[in-house]
Amino acid sequence: MRKALIAIALLLSVQAGAQSLSSEKAQSMIDKAKAATENPKKASSPKTWIKLADTYVKVEAAPDKNLNVGMTQADLKTMIGMQPVLSTEEVTINNAYALKESYEDKDVYYDGSGVVCAIVVTNPRVEGDLLGEAFEALKQASELAEPASSDAKKIASKMDEIRTKYYNDAISYYSVSDYKSAQNGFMQAAEVASFMGMNDTTAMFNAGLTATLNKDSETAIKYFEQCVALGYDQNGDLYSYLGDAYRSAGNYEMTKDVLERGFAKYPTNQAILVSLINAYMDTNDDPTKVLDLIKKAQLNEPGNPTLYYAEGNVWRGLDSADMAIECYEKSLSIDPDFVYGYFSIGDVLYNEALKIQDKASLEMDNAKYEAMMVQFDKVLRNAIVPFEKAFEVTDDNEIKIVVAEFLKNIYFRFRDSGEQYKVKYDHYKAICDNGL
Repeated sequence: MRKALIAIALLLSVQAGAQSLSSEKAQSMIDKAKAATENPKKASSPKTWIKLADTYVKVEAAPDKNLNVGMTQADLKTMIGMQPVLSTEEVTINNAYALKESYEDKDVYYDGSGVVCAIVVTNPRVEGDLLGEAFEALKQASELAEPASSDAKKIASKMDEIRTKYYNDAISYYSVSDYKSAQNGFMQAAEVASFMGMNDTTAMFNAGLTATLNKDSETAIKYFEQCVALGYDQNGDLYSYLGDAYRSAGNYEMTKDVLERGFAKYPTNQAILVSLINAYMDTNDDPTKVLDLIKKAQLNEPGNPTLYYAEGNVWRGLDSADMAIECYEKSLSIDPDFVYGYFSIGDVLYNEALKIQDKASLEMDNAKYEAMMVQFDKVLRNAIVPFEKAFEVTDDNEIKIVVAEFLKNIYFRFRDSGEQYKVKYDHYKAICDNGL
């Protein structure tokens, strides 16, 4: 009997937690809390403004209270109790399958494993930016609260709650490709953090990223510049994002300035190199000017193999395979165990072989076709040694598996040419299929 009573009590608690706050009740709660702030005596107390902020937060959170991205479908069903699903639809999120369940006040998205990947409120209890209203109320409370007081601690805690909610909602909006709403959420999260004396560089970066996707170049520039100023440059990638934002805004002078600064700091960053080449081409300038920057870096560090690797990447971007290979070989003359030098030589040869194959497929003259295929086989075979050397010198299993995939494809082509090729094909196929 006791177990039955406990089970009933748990069921009632779940159903009670699932009871929906009506719009009328929500508006009444807000009106009551706002009325208190209009009373001169009560308005002088930080507690009154904290109460108003708390009310806004509770009303805003009503549709998705206690629901989180990452929870299982079963856990979500338990949390929302008896709320019925109005419709179910199969959709695609980030190029992957997802299941969308629509409720009266929200859409919930599950990934292929049944885990919640996005929650989007579609019918709030009260319209408007309630988190923004809560933030403004807390600003007022902070002016009245004594430093280090219990009220000050409550204000900080509630502000962090608002910041987190903005951020999490933005993630869901981003997941369903609503970049405008996602941008606003990340911007608000960064603003709340700033008021708290924090630099939320992750929110700033995401604000810039979603602004880029939303084709809002000026806002993207603003937040990316803030990230760079704070040293949050993601090993150089952020310079590429910022340069592309200036490029989208039509400011090519700043595009080059940002990318050249980024390149000076990260001379081997491929994203910066590609953006620099594109910037020079956009302005009808000579893209080989990028090489001048690399040459200067090489003079300063002649024993750095990555700088010759970077030069090879530029030549490759300019479709000069021979020059690219020459530079990669130079990097290996400095460091015989430099895996990226070997890999890049193999990759260039592999792609050159594919170009020959594509050209041959369009050739109508049989003799010319046969000659091209002989050349195709020769170039493809030449890729074997650098790829196998890359596999040999690296201790990184992820790199080994990538290299194994290339070698498997090459040996597949020649597997009927001799037993040694068949053995190699089986070897690398096993690695690709089963791992190391």
